[in-house]
Amino acid sequence: MAVLNTSLRHDIDGIQFDAVLVHDDRLGAEETVLVFHGMEGRSDAQLQPATRLTDWGYQAIAVDLFGEDVSRGGIEATSAAMAGQCRRALPERV
Repeated sequence: MAVLNTSLRHDIDGIQFDAVLVHDDRLGAEETVLVFHGMEGRSDAQLQPATRLTDWGYQAIAVDLFGEDVSRGGIEATSAAMAGQCRRALPERV
């Protein structure tokens, strides 16, 4: 099995998001599981469970809900984002 991580970088309203597709390159289009981060924002920590899901025949997307800049800012930045505009925008980002 060759597990690949493919960036799904995208822009929403001028904010850069970096979700990651984790999949086995030998399999076709598997069922997809979304892996969400906690208050720390999207990081490589979500790639570990996403990679484990490929062992069971799934592909996974490590979702980025805050955007790269907010996630890089640490827990203070993500907490502030959730207290403001970010919380209202979550449904559109999923």
